[in-house]
Amino acid sequence: MSTIHRFYWGTRIGAQVVILECGSKSTPLIAGVCRELGVCTDTMHPADLMGRTGDGRIPIPKAIFISGGPDSVYDPDALQIPYELLMYLNRQHGTAIFGICYGAQALVQRAGGTVVKADRPEVGIVELSLTGT
Repeated sequence: MSTIHRFYWGTRIGAQVVILECGSKSTPLIAGVCRELGVCTDTMHPADLMGRTGDGRIPIPKAIFISGGPDSVYDPDALQIPYELLMYLNRQHGTAIFGICYGAQALVQRAGGTVVKADRPEVGIVELSLTGT
């Protein structure tokens, strides 16, 4: 299991937590909470993750947050996440992957799951039921 060490002097280049920005207004809040915990973060567009981790010179992040956003996973023009790279980082390096709102839906859909529109908006704490596990 990976350990996140608190490096208060860390830089964005060596950030231990990467936040993939999908249009959420909460992204600065996520970064702020990480900073309060002493963990350096880097916020980037999902397409930029390949360039960050592809050359091997920059440390692999310990965790990646995929933020929420206004897109629908059923919109053909929706922002795409680098699913294969995320799964590689998770399996080969133990990088934790956290999807929030749209980020979670995009992960589920890319993994072959189904995202279904709720009868009412889901805001706040919501009960989750997993089937077929």
